[in-house]
Amino acid sequence: MNFHQLRLFYVVAQCGSFSRAAEKLSISQPAVSAQVKEFEKELALQLFERGSKIMYLTEAGKLIQRYAQQIFAQANELERAIEDLKGLAIGRLTIASSTTVAECILPHALGLFKTAYPAIQLEMQIANSTKVVEWVSERHFDLGFIGNEIESDELVIVPLCEDEIGVFVATNHPLANRKSITPEELAQQLFVARERGSATRLNAERVLQNLGIKPKISLELGGNEAVKRAVCTGLGVGMLSIFSLTPEIKAGMVKIIPVEGLACYRNFTAIYRRDKELTSAEKRLLEVVRESINQIS
Repeated sequence: MNFHQLRLFYVVAQCGSFSRAAEKLSISQPAVSAQVKEFEKELALQLFERGSKIMYLTEAGKLIQRYAQQIFAQANELERAIEDLKGLAIGRLTIASSTTVAECILPHALGLFKTAYPAIQLEMQIANSTKVVEWVSERHFDLGFIGNEIESDELVIVPLCEDEIGVFVATNHPLANRKSITPEELAQQLFVARERGSATRLNAERVLQNLGIKPKISLELGGNEAVKRAVCTGLGVGMLSIFSLTPEIKAGMVKIIPVEGLACYRNFTAIYRRDKELTSAEKRLLEVVRESINQIS
């Protein structure tokens, strides 16, 4: 198999068009198209259904794309293993993180790491915990950081610290001056919630269900900052990590409201594939994250 052609096919499959793939690879579109057609000819398989504007992978194309992703992920791991032989003077780390960990834990930790090891390139993508688990499982990223405990035969789960999810309101909300409220009172409130797939939402809904509360969700938003802004403008109550609410609490913008019988705790964890050998840089990053948590907690 021609691995140059396999690489071109893989980039086209990722980009969804020859033109975008050519732009990403900095070569001409006709060159990409010709190489992919030659690849199809050598395999005696059609890999794409070519429409007027959109290209679709055939079943054969989808199969080859899955294997190509694994092949190039392994190749990247080999490159990093070679870099690891040179110590922490060179390298590249790819990180996927859930929103809460990315906002509350990683900025300080990555700052410390980058200061100590400036030659190591860091790349981070942020999504909800469900997506992060998917990305790490499929080898798109070396390490993942999530706000949930999971069970997986494919992944190693490394506990980092405990986090509390609290009910909060704007300081001008009718409940803001209450010392505590009952579950029945909370059940009557409108909720501003994180999007589905968020570990914060999953944990909050689990605890609310245990109290017999089915939250009345008036608004779903994709991120902690959006939820906080909506709650501050009076659109409802929210449930977020106490870590993420600290700046707004100190600024007098929101208040945590204790709810009788409600205690919502979860662990922040790091994840990586079980069949992956951590490099020195990855091991050191996990150490720095733990050190950073001790400094900010």
